[in-house]
Amino acid sequence: MSPAFSGGIPRPEIAVLSARRAPYALVAGLLATVCFAPAGRAQRRDGGTILPMCQSGCQGTYGVAVSPDGSPLINNANTTNQTATFSVHNTSSSAALTFALTCSATGGVSCVSVSPSSLSLDAAEDENVTVTYSVGSTGGTLTLNAYEDTFGVSDDGSYNVALRGKPAIALTNTNGDNQDRSLCLTAGAGHSAAYQCGDLTLTHSMPGYATMGRERAPTLIFTTSQSAPVPFAHVLVTLGGTVAPPDSVYVELQVNGGSGYTARRTGTWNGWGSAGSATTREIGMAYSAGEATGAYPFRIVVRNIYSGVG
Repeated sequence: MSPAFSGGIPRPEIAVLSARRAPYALVAGLLATVCFAPAGRAQRRDGGTILPMCQSGCQGTYGVAVSPDGSPLINNANTTNQTATFSVHNTSSSAALTFALTCSATGGVSCVSVSPSSLSLDAAEDENVTVTYSVGSTGGTLTLNAYEDTFGVSDDGSYNVALRGKPAIALTNTNGDNQDRSLCLTAGAGHSAAYQCGDLTLTHSMPGYATMGRERAPTLIFTTSQSAPVPFAHVLVTLGGTVAPPDSVYVELQVNGGSGYTARRTGTWNGWGSAGSATTREIGMAYSAGEATGAYPFRIVVRNIYSGVG
């Protein structure tokens, strides 16, 4: 017996309920299809098949980063088989990529080899690469390029290669009347007194007078260097430029008192200047003379000191 009849009497409410439920069941089925369909399905058909269409970011991102970028590298002139280390980082979000590695150079720097010549990296993985190079009589730039062919991503890393060398020096006479006190640091030291050019300077105004048709106002100036004269030797030292700036500078004043040159004063200063930009500073060396009053030959030795180099 059909479930729509009971005891021979039709029960139409069952059929009515079934008809009402059917559309909801159909809608639920459609919603399920939409909810569980993979994101990015196409809204068109091709041969009756729904094709996937990429949404923004669905294929991930691809890239590479090579470092350092312009870091300094110091070498001796005319050296071969020097090595530099670069880091290659796969910046892709999910893909493993293989990069071809090539070296280029400028100036007196030349490439010898790259090891390895190619590199396979998983996403977010990095690895070091060693570049062997040679240096001539001048510095230059050493560059490593990493290139991936499938997605066309690449990046460069580089070193600025500078050469160790001697400082440029020149003797200068800034003693006595040759000293330009306007270039010295000056600080007050009480009434009519100041510290200037390493000396304590005292001034005293004298009475004014007129002579030869002109008014004059003389000033008496006293400096401690006049009360206790101390010999000074001055040298201009230029660092940087075509020579790599040193970590420190050693200066030694030598005087020949009749039995050969002997060191009378030494000093060490932190290095200055930068590769490609030269800076000149004046260094003054004072010493207590052990000889009788007279003129004696002297010389100043200036050395650039580089860490890790004897």
